[in-house]
Amino acid sequence: MNHLLQACAMVICLVFCHELSAQDIPRTLYVLNGLSRTLSKMNLETGAIANDILVVGDVPSRLAAETDKVYIVNSLPPEIVVIDGYTDHIQKRISLPEGSNPWDMALTDDHRVYVTNLMANTVSIVNIESGIVAGTIAVGEGPQGILVADGSAYVANTGGWPDYSPSTVSVIDLVSSHVVKTLAVGTNPQELALDPDGRIHVLCSGRWGENEGKIYIIDPYGDVDGSAAVADSVILGGFPGDIAITADGLGYAPDWGDEDGGFLYSYDARSGQIYHDSSHPIRVGHGAMRLLWDGSGVSLFVSNFDDDTVQRLDPASGLVIATYDFGDGAQDMVILDPLKVPFKGDVNSDGGIDAIDVIASIHFLLNMRVPTSEEFLRADCSGEGCSGDTILNVIDVIVIVNMILGTAECP
Repeated sequence: MNHLLQACAMVICLVFCHELSAQDIPRTLYVLNGLSRTLSKMNLETGAIANDILVVGDVPSRLAAETDKVYIVNSLPPEIVVIDGYTDHIQKRISLPEGSNPWDMALTDDHRVYVTNLMANTVSIVNIESGIVAGTIAVGEGPQGILVADGSAYVANTGGWPDYSPSTVSVIDLVSSHVVKTLAVGTNPQELALDPDGRIHVLCSGRWGENEGKIYIIDPYGDVDGSAAVADSVILGGFPGDIAITADGLGYAPDWGDEDGGFLYSYDARSGQIYHDSSHPIRVGHGAMRLLWDGSGVSLFVSNFDDDTVQRLDPASGLVIATYDFGDGAQDMVILDPLKVPFKGDVNSDGGIDAIDVIASIHFLLNMRVPTSEEFLRADCSGEGCSGDTILNVIDVIVIVNMILGTAECP
């Protein structure tokens, strides 16, 4: 113990005159451009837009973000692309089964990603840290959207073109990785969203040109045995393709629209009252495709594929506030939020790395204080790229010292 204390004292003396300032990641909106096969971004604090910053896959599909990473699912080649949020550089590519046509993904808290495979009728379980496909779950035909909520994953099975039969939602238990229930819903279910009361809203597009757009609402504990059950439905009409629900319980669904522009439908997610359906839509840009609810910024975004734009909407009314130009075929969107980024090495969260952070880490090692979960994430710096190895030890202290001295290769 004395040797450890002496070593700690030497470390503190070595680093006391050095300090590393935190690298800032602004709140950033990333936009996937389907036709140009690129990624664009907008600084939500300044409004500055950088288009086509990165070439992605031949057929990019969806975006997701977590801590300081952005993820892209490519249908072709079948893969997940991991992007560093500090540098916008590709960190790794994770291959998925050939011919599976990966479509959508949902992240969990234990470094797993669940990916729907449209042509394989499966969901792949991917360990995002190791890059290994850890398992495969058979679901319904033509799975597209996926939502993780309260220990379960809900998968929208379209039923496959052109019949869309059977149209179902598979409920997967995340502990056992088994489908525990299959629920019949409306024609061509594509996307899902969670309402403020914990219910799952399933967007069923219907068949093109048949004005069948409908929302099916699943109560996760609504059946007599406490399992999931369909509790209600809302008829919107048209051919909506996505769904978002605000913190106030307003549901929105975009529709590609007509020659004059895209449509946006809205309803009360709690009561089912319809505000705007296919007979009375809100007008947005041409080719309205995807929605993104930004709870932190209290905004709603819609991507317009034909216009190559993203529009910011007033979430209370759905009316357009601003329009931004992005790349060719603006498709999916995600926000990387710096409030969710644990800055490695900055143990006390003061915006810099210095001797105080070293002292705090040593206190954890000597059991002088138990770290909070946030402090643990910031102090856990060993592992590839300082990503952490879920264990606090002397190596973490050494890495923090090297960060201060500028000799650690960390983001």
